[in-house]
Amino acid sequence: MAEHSADVVVELDDNLEVVYVSPSVEAALDLTPSQFTERFSDLFSDSSLFRNLKNDITTQKYKPLEARLPLDKLHHSIVTPNQRALNLEVGITTNEVEGSQHYVLTIQDVTKQAVLHGQLAHAQRIESIGQLASGIAHDFNNVLAIIQGNAEIIEFAPDQAKDSIEAILRSVERGHSLTEQILTFSRKDSTVKVSMDVVQVLQESIDLFATIKPDSIAITKDLPDNQVLIQGEASQLSQVFLNIAVNAKDAMVSGGVIEVSARVIHPDNGQSVIRIAFKDNGVGISAKVQERIFEPYFTTKQSSGTGLGLANCKSIIEEHDGSILVDSKPNEGALFRIEIPISESSAQDDLSLDDTNSNDKLGILIVDDNLELLELIQRTLTRLGHQVESAEHGQEALEQISK
Repeated sequence: MAEHSADVVVELDDNLEVVYVSPSVEAALDLTPSQFTERFSDLFSDSSLFRNLKNDITTQKYKPLEARLPLDKLHHSIVTPNQRALNLEVGITTNEVEGSQHYVLTIQDVTKQAVLHGQLAHAQRIESIGQLASGIAHDFNNVLAIIQGNAEIIEFAPDQAKDSIEAILRSVERGHSLTEQILTFSRKDSTVKVSMDVVQVLQESIDLFATIKPDSIAITKDLPDNQVLIQGEASQLSQVFLNIAVNAKDAMVSGGVIEVSARVIHPDNGQSVIRIAFKDNGVGISAKVQERIFEPYFTTKQSSGTGLGLANCKSIIEEHDGSILVDSKPNEGALFRIEIPISESSAQDDLSLDDTNSNDKLGILIVDDNLELLELIQRTLTRLGHQVESAEHGQEALEQISK
């Protein structure tokens, strides 16, 4: 069967060395079987494949084959010798050969599906932004009303200026926070994952959701105080968190509580993960629906659902080498649990203003095509004692530097 399969079939021994690769590897990955065998470790060095297999060997080596837990599929991207960028899905099964545990990998090219999924996910995110727009607009109107009202107080009652200025600054900060949240959510997917604090993304997603939820729904949070770093893509994860929260809201038509929690799990064997949970006390989900809840185009929202939301959530979490599960009973609410591997590296401390000497007087050149903003920054820095020059565009800035 493997000889005639369009997918690439690879067999590994218990030392994770290649003992067989199907001939289809040449058409699929632009490598001969011998080339693939030589380059196998390099091709998958930055994926979770070896980590998962080594963990399986450690935790399940002495279990009978029928008692071992299945290994999750994983996704991996490579560039072939012919410069083709491919997205691969790798299925893993175990096999016993002469008393030794072997692994059979089925490698499938899912590049076209990945492109389509990316387009669908982006379209869904844009659709979700429409649902968020009214809540965001309401918050921005409040921000502007506070700024305008306090500006008028400063004009007509200068003796109250201090309190009014503080209120304006708080409102500007709120407006900035709203802008950052919506930009993070709407940004088109990046294929590059970076080290990021997943707790911060979760917090920002909750804050954004809070702008659209009705007053009848409360949110409780139990989140780590410190950073939890993962290799991830912020806008994708924000989409997942918002989608689950919105689904919880829709399940509680008469109001209720959404409990959001996150904690780091350190298993005895294997990699540490962050476990994120969303729990609601809504109408619940039947066992029959739970069986299909992550299938594309499956929806229980007859008039408004696309059936892409939770399918996209599952795909995104799997792309982060994680898992997502649901536990629910009718009339007893629902619990969605997400687990994502955390990074082994620690975060670098951000550069703080405290690291610089505030008494240093600097020569500063500011470039901005917004004249009002340019004037404001120049006035502020000059007041701090710096020597400030300004330019409205790049060419003018270069001319000033060359003087």
